[in-house]
Amino acid sequence: MYALRVILYTSVVFLAMMINLAVRPKTGAKRTGVIIGIAAVMGFIFYGYGYAHTIPDVPMAVLRATMSVWFMFVGRNDLSAVSSAPLFQTKAGLFLFWMTHLLAIYAFASATFITIGSGAVRFLRTLRGGFRPIALIYGIGDASVAFARELAEKNKKLVILMVDDESLADSFGSDIRQFGGITCCELSARQAERSFFNSFHIGRGSRHYDLYALHESAFENIRYAQSFLNTAKERGVTPDQMRLVLAADEAMIGDRLLAGEDQYGFGEVFVFSAGDMAARLMLRSFPPAKTLAFDEQGRARQNFEALLIGFGQTAQSVLRQLIMQGQFEGSKMHITVCDRNLSEVAGNFLHREKALLEEYDIEFITHDARSDALYDYLEEHSGNLRYIVISTGDRRQNQEIALDLLQYLSGTGCEIPVIVCSNSGVSYADTQSMQWKTLCPVTVDILCNDKLDEMAMEVNQAYCDGNGKDAKENWKTCGYFSRMSCRAAADFLPAYLEALADSGISVDSTMPDDDSVIQTLGQTEHRRWCAFHRVMGYRVMPEKIYESRAAEYLKEKSEKGRSGIRIGRDAAKRLHACLIPWDGLDALSAKEAGITGKDPEYKKMDINNIRVIMRRGESQEKEQFVKGSGTAL
Repeated sequence: MYALRVILYTSVVFLAMMINLAVRPKTGAKRTGVIIGIAAVMGFIFYGYGYAHTIPDVPMAVLRATMSVWFMFVGRNDLSAVSSAPLFQTKAGLFLFWMTHLLAIYAFASATFITIGSGAVRFLRTLRGGFRPIALIYGIGDASVAFARELAEKNKKLVILMVDDESLADSFGSDIRQFGGITCCELSARQAERSFFNSFHIGRGSRHYDLYALHESAFENIRYAQSFLNTAKERGVTPDQMRLVLAADEAMIGDRLLAGEDQYGFGEVFVFSAGDMAARLMLRSFPPAKTLAFDEQGRARQNFEALLIGFGQTAQSVLRQLIMQGQFEGSKMHITVCDRNLSEVAGNFLHREKALLEEYDIEFITHDARSDALYDYLEEHSGNLRYIVISTGDRRQNQEIALDLLQYLSGTGCEIPVIVCSNSGVSYADTQSMQWKTLCPVTVDILCNDKLDEMAMEVNQAYCDGNGKDAKENWKTCGYFSRMSCRAAADFLPAYLEALADSGISVDSTMPDDDSVIQTLGQTEHRRWCAFHRVMGYRVMPEKIYESRAAEYLKEKSEKGRSGIRIGRDAAKRLHACLIPWDGLDALSAKEAGITGKDPEYKKMDINNIRVIMRRGESQEKEQFVKGSGTAL
C-alpha cells in the first residue's frame, strides 16, 4: 500500500510539473529564471557546506562545489561526496537536498521547452486545454496575430489555434507562443481534415468552436470555411457549437454557410470585406448623427452633406455605409465623391448601382484632391459640409491630403471631421494630443460584438411578435439577409441615442404609437431601412409584379388552405413593395390586408424597432453602445 501511494504521488507531481511547462513562454521565462536562481543558491549552500566538511583545502572545495552545482542542472548529484557532513545525516537535510535537485532539473527542462519552441509546447498546451472552447484563426499576419493576442487577453479560457503555412507560422511563432497560442501548419490543419479535428478533440458535445477566416485571400477563407464545415458534419458537430467570422468580398456567401431548417451550417455567420469593416468602424467611431443637431421631436435641424475623396473598393464601401447611416427625418443627404480617375476605378459600381444613384443625391466630380478646383468646392460648401472621408488607396497620399485639408479648415474655423479610411484601419487627427491616431478594424470589439447580436435578435423578435417562439428560436430560423438587416438596425442605435441626448428628449418604450416623437423616430427608421435594402440591391416592386404575386398567393391559399408567399417581397429578384415614402405605408398595409385578411401594419414594424431601441436606451447597457462612438475633430 505504501509503494502504491509513492507511485501515485510521484505520478501526480511529475504530471503537474509537465503540464505547468505549457504556460505562456513570457511568464515561463521569468519563472524559470527565478527557479534557476533559487536552485543555484541552495546548491551552493548545500555543496559548499558539504565540501567544507570533507575537503580541507579551500580552493579545491570551491572548485568541487561549483562543478557539483553545474551537474545539478543536468540531472547528476554528488551526495556520496558530501554525505558524511552532519546536515545530510538528517531527514530534513536530505529532503531539502533532493528538493534543490528537483528544482534544478525542472528549471533545465523548462528552459529547454522554451528554447525548442512549438513542438513540445504545443502538445502540452493541447493537453492543458482539455475541452475548453476553441478559437481557430485561419490566416497568420500582423492583424490576425494582434487580434488573437487581444482575444487571449480578454478570454483566458480559450484555446487559440492559428493555422497557415509553415513560413508564416515560423515568422510569427514567437509572438503567438507569447500569448499562449498554438501554431498549426501541417497539411491536415490547412485542409481542416479529420486528423486535425482528432488532434484537438473537435467533435459533438458542449464545446464551442469559433472560426475566424482572416486569410488575405477571400477565396482561401471561403474554401477553408467550407472544408471546416464538411469535416465538422462528419464529426457530428452541431450548428449551435460553431460560429464563423469570414473575411470575404461577397456578403451573401453567408447564405451558403449559415445553418437553416434544411441546411447544415454554422449556427452564427458574420461575413465582412476589409473595406466594409473599415467603413463600419469609421461610422461607429464617428457617427453622422454627431455632426447634426436635433429638435425636441428628434428631427434633424440640418442636412447631412459629406465629401468622399477617392473611389476605390474601400471608398465604395464607405459610400454605402454613409447612405445607410446618413438618413434622418428632417434632413436631406448629399454626398460628393471626388476622384480624378473615376471612370478607371468605378466602372463596375457606376453600372451596377444605377438604381441606388438615381434614388440618392450623389454627386461625382473628377478633380485632384490637391487641386485648386477642389478648394473652390470647399469654399462654396464648407458652411454646409458635415463630414470628410479620404480613401484614395494610397497611404502617403491619404495623409498628405488630410494634412492639407486640416490646415485649410483650421483657417476657416470649420470643425469638420476629417477621417482617413483604408483597409488597414481608420485614422484621424486628435486635436487634443495633436497626433494621428489609427483604429484597427480587426479587433475583438468589432468581430466579437455579442451585444450587437443580442440587440439584432431583439429587432428580429419585434418582426416575429406573436408567433409563440422566443428570440433565440426565431433567430435560428432567421436567414442571413434578415440577420444582416437586423444588425444594420442595431448599428444605428448610437445615432438614435445621439439624437435623443442632443434634443433632450425623455421617452420610454411604452409611449403611444401616435406620439409625435415616436412618429418622427419611426420615419427615420423607415428611411434607414429603405437605405439598407437599396444598398443591398433592392428596388421598388412594380405594381404588375405585386398583383401577380397577390394572385399566386390567393391561388395557393385556395388549394392548400394557406400560403407561404410574401406578396410584397421577392427576395430572388430583390424587389420590395415597402420601398416607398412613409406616408404611403398605411395604404400599402390596407391593400395587403384586403388580400390576406391580415393587416401587416408596416408603420408599426418601424415603430417596434424604435421601441426595441428605447428599451436598450433605458437599460444599463446603454453605455456599451455609446462607448466608442468617437468625438468630432
